[in-house]
Amino acid sequence: MPSPLTILFIAIAAVFCQNGLNYAFSLRGRRKDPLQALFALLCLLGAGYALATLAGYRAVDVPGYLYATKWQTTFSRLILMVLPWFVGVYSDFRPKRFLAALSAAFFLLGVANLV
Repeated sequence: MPSPLTILFIAIAAVFCQNGLNYAFSLRGRRKDPLQALFALLCLLGAGYALATLAGYRAVDVPGYLYATKWQTTFSRLILMVLPWFVGVYSDFRPKRFLAALSAAFFLLGVANLV
C-alpha cells in the first residue's frame, strides 16, 4: 500500500502534466498566445519537479537520493528560468535586459547542476 505522501506527489504530478499538455495542445492555429505557451511549459516543469521530489522521497539508497535531488534542483532552476518571462508577459512589465539576465543566470545554474 503506497503512503499518502506518495499518492499526493503522483496526484500533483498528474494534475500539472495534464494541465501542461492541455495548454500545449491548444496552441494550434495562427494566433499562438505566448502566455499560454509559457504556462504550459511551467506546468510541465512543475510535473517534472513533483516526480523528482517523489523519486527522492522513495529512494532507498544514497546515490538514488542524490540523483533525484539533482533533478529536483534542476527542475526548480528551469522553473525559475521561465517564471520571469511568464510574469513579464502577464503583467505587461518587460525590462528585457533584466529578464534575459535573470533567465540566463538560472539556465546556467540548471545546466551546471546537470554537469
